[in-house]
Amino acid sequence: MNTWSPGDLDTWTGGVWDGAPPRRAGPLSTDTRTLPPGALFLALRGERFDGHAFVEAAERAGAAAAIVERPREALPQRPGLPLLRVADTRTALAALAAGWRARLAARVAGITGTVGKSSTKDMLAAILARRFRTHATAGNLNNDLGVPRTLLDAPPDTERMVVEMGMNRPGEIAALARLADPALGLITRVGAGHTEAFGTERAVAVEKASLFAALPAAGTAVTWRDQPWFPVLAEAAPGRLVTCGFHPGADWVGEAADPAAGTCRFRETASGVEIPVRLPRPGRHLLENAMLAAAAARELGAAPEDVAEGLAGWRPLAMRGDLREIGGVRFLDDAYNANPESMRAALDLLMATAPPERAWLVLGGMRELGALSETAHHELGRRVAENPWAGLVAVGHLGRGIAEGALAGGLPSPRVARAETPAAAAAWLAPRVRPGDTVLLKASRGERLERLLDAWPCSEATVAGPV
Repeated sequence: MNTWSPGDLDTWTGGVWDGAPPRRAGPLSTDTRTLPPGALFLALRGERFDGHAFVEAAERAGAAAAIVERPREALPQRPGLPLLRVADTRTALAALAAGWRARLAARVAGITGTVGKSSTKDMLAAILARRFRTHATAGNLNNDLGVPRTLLDAPPDTERMVVEMGMNRPGEIAALARLADPALGLITRVGAGHTEAFGTERAVAVEKASLFAALPAAGTAVTWRDQPWFPVLAEAAPGRLVTCGFHPGADWVGEAADPAAGTCRFRETASGVEIPVRLPRPGRHLLENAMLAAAAARELGAAPEDVAEGLAGWRPLAMRGDLREIGGVRFLDDAYNANPESMRAALDLLMATAPPERAWLVLGGMRELGALSETAHHELGRRVAENPWAGLVAVGHLGRGIAEGALAGGLPSPRVARAETPAAAAAWLAPRVRPGDTVLLKASRGERLERLLDAWPCSEATVAGPV
């Protein structure tokens, strides 16, 4: 666990100590429920919370000091621990991270994209960890709070770091990239995600491309060549550009791919190096992510055997394609998040791994699409209608457009249902599915579609492993 001297803390943040500062404080904590003794408590403020109300609780839990915006007399219970007063605690968090990052000798890889960020991040970290002391973003803590925390949690002897970067407003990727100071930038596929804040897919692509623009002249940009916005991304790269794809024009090419088995052979065009890959979970989109991770890892010093072994040992995050079995029915739980790109990938995976006449779709809304939302949901429904699925249940308010599109596309009306809640979707499905059927759950995080599993009227779910 990292600790810092009071001189580090006040120099980095520009803060002033109130009370005798501790000899050292750390690690950083923003939650008194998990705060370890000796921690540095940061009193963050948000729309629905204010960490200043918990400074006294942090003291009781053993915090060595707290970073605050208010004078001691303005805090509840007037805590006795040392306080470092700053103008803004959120700004102080970024300043702390920048100060610590400047001391680290690690080579950093920054990752962003509309789909596949977290999977690619975890794949790359799994490869690099075979050879280097590696630190990576935990889960998907990829915003203006998560990225600083990732940097501050990095041990001082870290050799490689993988930092995921998300966005929901213009300028966010550039700010996070400046903070992380990556030597390598990796952008996965770019599509219609967060268009509510950006208006158009092109604007999303330009924002994502700012990761490349932030790289040093000697830096390396890695991206997927077979995508519509590739020219925008490529133009932003200031130096070396490494491309991946399933055609000979890319720097890394996928050959002999079997998405249903999760296998492929990656070939580096320049060197002729070939790497056989077997993932623990199937899907063409995962093979794409794996190729990007392989290319980035090789640029950061990994050997071919590190790539093969790291990808074989990679495990996805929860609700990113988990397979559960209840009463003989297989549930493909991909309900962590959704946008048009990831919806297409999920449908392709289901088509490759289950007969469509034995496959059911439970699809919910794709949030944060703004003016593109109505069209995107309708087009998704039409895409659903291209295959003879056993049935579709469209859940929630935004699901209405999916159902309408499916009906307009020709999916027979007896096979299309609308449900306001995941529990209602479970009630419609339960008498229709049979043992051996597969049910896909896919929606944006806010739709909470995984609650269908809690409402299912059969035995407790068991994890069945890959599809």
